[in-house]
This record gives sequence, structure tokens and C-alpha cells, in this order.
Amino acid sequence: MTNVQPAAQARKKSILFLNHNWRARATYFRNFNFARILARLGWDATVMTTSPQRSLRVVESFDRGVRVIEIPWFLSNLRYGATGCCPYDIFRRALKMFGQRYDVYFVSDHLPNVSIPYWFAKKKHPDALFVSDWADLFTDGGVHGHLNRSITKPAHDLSHRLEYGIKRATDLCTVTSRPLLKKLINEVGVSAERTLMIPSGCDTEVPPPPAREAARKQLGLPADALIIGRTTSTNYMFKAEIPAYLNLWERFKKLTDRELLFYFVGPCKQEDYPQIFRSSFPVRNTGRVPAAEVATHLAACDLFVMIEDDKPFNHFRGPIRLNDYLTVGRPLVCNSIGDHVPTLKEHNACVIYDDFTAPNTALDKILTDANEREAMGKRARALAENELNWTTLGKKLDDFLREKGRAKLERA
Repeated sequence: MTNVQPAAQARKKSILFLNHNWRARATYFRNFNFARILARLGWDATVMTTSPQRSLRVVESFDRGVRVIEIPWFLSNLRYGATGCCPYDIFRRALKMFGQRYDVYFVSDHLPNVSIPYWFAKKKHPDALFVSDWADLFTDGGVHGHLNRSITKPAHDLSHRLEYGIKRATDLCTVTSRPLLKKLINEVGVSAERTLMIPSGCDTEVPPPPAREAARKQLGLPADALIIGRTTSTNYMFKAEIPAYLNLWERFKKLTDRELLFYFVGPCKQEDYPQIFRSSFPVRNTGRVPAAEVATHLAACDLFVMIEDDKPFNHFRGPIRLNDYLTVGRPLVCNSIGDHVPTLKEHNACVIYDDFTAPNTALDKILTDANEREAMGKRARALAENELNWTTLGKKLDDFLREKGRAKLERA
């Protein structure tokens, strides 16, 4: 009798997410959450990321069904270690590409510590399925736009070649926003059949944060104040935010004759923002907060502000911090910049705030009406639980890989 292996015992398809960021920072969350949902759907999922600590040792662990490989950075300063440019990080990753073979290589953006290992993997395992994920615009006015001048122009041009070239050379492409999808098809030249627009999502499976009142008591925040929150991860605020905060404070005081409290969760150097920290309105800053504790701080807030600068980089993305705001179920005040705005407007989960001085009835209502804030917050949470839930998005990625990459996966 022929010994037929049951389908349930067949070898799992393996996927490696090559992420350029430190663990627990920026696009790491996008890669990790895709990985954990794919693991649940039957994949052997691994995320290769950069260790947040200077080290010589590779660290491996398992988190929610995902194998996480932390590659050390050593031969560089902090800035290059955090931005995918450490030679030691690149070298150790390239060595890894000659070891275990994966059925799918999912490459996050194009920085050296993912693009160089990608080329090594493609050379060593040409029969594998290669997927390029475009999460942020780097050149053409993006993250590396400041390099496009004088002595640093060669670095910008190299980034541009990698940004476009790695997408042309992969089998499939995913993007986080509609503007990036349009650019991918019209300018990079990738056919629509090989693309998928899939935003970053919300993790509603983690333990729910405490209620607003309990969170405020735990954190020592005033029970009856209107608290406007904003998370910071790199001490950077957009220039457009500063006048928005000042105007919101003045507007609320005029409407209610009360003070509001701005609550910045994460690192923020007060000397960099004197207009905020030396002004007369109350503001608190937590400093760096462990990722597991962020939700408690956000739960203490009544609403969140997302004001983006009018720059190409911001038009082509949806900020990852948005997903934390939606998950805790609070309304948002944002301007019209960013691909997240049409989705928020469609689900009536935000108030648009473009002109800081013009009358804005919707803004005044969300500032003064607790019932309106609660209703909009429920719509924000519903968006997190459904359309932008990581489970929903992970299944879309799973379907995309299995359908569009079927030929290579069947030969694996």
C-alpha cells in the first residue's frame, strides 16, 4: 500500500519577513502582525529585524507563533544602526541568506540591510517567491528627500535606484497606500496584476486597556480634564502641529472657560518645542514607554490629534500610530494630509481640521460634547475590529500570496 502523507501533515510553506527597523519600532509592527496572522493560517513565519541594542550576538525567540531573529548592529553609530545602514547588520543578514531557504521572501522597503540580503537570497534561491512591500516613500521628496542636493546627491540617487529597482525585480508587490499603489503601477512599471494595496492594521486581540477613569487614576491624571493625546516615538513633531495645539487650547478655553491637557506619550525633548512646553497651557510628557504599556496611557485620553506637514512623504502614507488610536476607540482630529484620511472620513471617525482659525462646528462639538466623542470613538473601534483588523488584512495577504504566487509555491 502506498504511504500517502495526509494533507494536514504536509510541510508548511515558509515565509521570511526582512524588516529594516529595530524590533518594536515602525514597520516592525507591520511585518510582525502579518507574520503572526500567516502563522495562524498555516505558514512557518519568521521575522528578521534589527536588535535595538548594540551587540555582536544574533538573538532568536518566539512571539505569538512567530520566530523573531534579531540581527545585531555594531560597526556604526546609533543613527546608522537604527536606519538599516550598519555594515555588521548587513553582513550578518547576508550570511543568513545562504543558510535556510524560505518559500517566500517578504522584503520591507529597500534600505541596505534588507536590499543587499534580498539580492543574496535571490541569487541563492531564484525559485523562491519574492515580495516587495512599499511602506514609506523614501526618494521623490520622501524620507531621503533631504539628501537630494550637492554632496549627498549620490546617496539619494542610490536610494532611488534601490527603491524602484527592488520592486521591479520581485515577483509581487504590496503597498500601504493608494498613492503608493498608483506610483507603483504608473512610475515603477509594475503591472496591476502583481500588486496589492494593504494598509497597516489594528491589533484588537491584545488585552484591552483599562477604562478611561481607571487609566487616569493609575497614571495620576486629572479625572475631569479634557485630555488630548499624541504618541511620539522619535522625539519628532511636525511643524504644522504646533499652531494646531495652540489654537485647540485657545478654542477650548473660549468655548468652555476650562483648561485642557495635552498628553504626549513617548520621548519628547522639551527644549525642541518651546512654544508648547513654555506656553501657558498644561502639557505632560511621559518619556519613553514600554510598548506593552502604551495602551493604558492612550486609554486615559479623550481624543487624539494627527496633524501632518504638507510634504510628499506624508501624502503617501498612513501613520502607524493611527492604529493604536483606533484600537482604544477614540475620535481623531486630523488635517487632510495622508492616505488614512479618506478611510476615517468614510467611517465618520474623525474631524477634519485644516484651517486653524476658521469656524468649525464639528470640531467645537467634539471638543465640548462627551456623547459625540463617545459615538465617534465607537465608530473608530468598529473600524479597528473590522476593515483594519490585522486578521482581515492578514487573510488578504495570504490569499494574494497563494493565488498570485501559486506557480512558485507549488514547486516549493
